[in-house]
Amino acid sequence: MSEVKSGTTQSGKEWQRMTLTLEMPGYQGTFFKQIFSVSGRAVDEVLKYDIDDLVEVTWSMYAKEWNGKVFNNVDLVKIAQGGKPAPKEETPAPAAPVKESLDPKSNPEDLPF
Repeated sequence: MSEVKSGTTQSGKEWQRMTLTLEMPGYQGTFFKQIFSVSGRAVDEVLKYDIDDLVEVTWSMYAKEWNGKVFNNVDLVKIAQGGKPAPKEETPAPAAPVKESLDPKSNPEDLPF
């Protein structure tokens, strides 16, 4: 979690914003990180959690143009307490060695493929 940045707009409206990096399970026990922008009331919701808490998130992904450049945003929409951690994938036991005989005389009905 980044520090919360806050301020007041020219019209007098208060704002707050932070960045949140979540580590999410990927394929075969790998993890990848996703960085979210968090603003408004969502900042208060994020601050209820500690680092390493398991959470479920809903996000919005969009692009916007500013000064002739396009920027992609991933904004946090909702955060909630997550369920139990997924069980770790067990490594399957190695298969028993297959006894292959390429000699058709050993078993004529046994094909080598």
